[in-house]
Amino acid sequence: MKQIKKVRGKTPKLFGIFSSGSGTGAVAGAHNVCHALCTAVAAALATIGITISSTSLMFLETLAPYFWLMGAVFFIASLSFLYFRKHGSKKLLLFNFGILIAGIPFSPFKNFQPSLWIFGGAFILTSLIMYLSERRARKWKNR
Repeated sequence: MKQIKKVRGKTPKLFGIFSSGSGTGAVAGAHNVCHALCTAVAAALATIGITISSTSLMFLETLAPYFWLMGAVFFIASLSFLYFRKHGSKKLLLFNFGILIAGIPFSPFKNFQPSLWIFGGAFILTSLIMYLSERRARKWKNR
């Protein structure tokens, strides 16, 4: 297995910020996730006695393409850090790419949405399997 050098400085932190921004922007662009978050906010407010309609946060639906584009820009920045500076996690980028594909909010792609969910989900599942297998191998190695 390849040894990873420990790097000090702002670059690893910056890569982490861009990578997190990519995932956050892509997830915010996905309609189902957005709807689930709005429903969760309505449920949380209901527990303290504030009752609102779950559609009161529907204005976020119009912002979904902008969130998705923000995620794509951060993904490209993270990808460039990985390519040029060799900093970052390939598994995390693969996961973020899957989220970006599954969460495409543009209307020309509406007919292909189930296919995009499957395709993006395959990338997400692959990255999770890679992460868990590496973690399991590391656990068995330390025994």
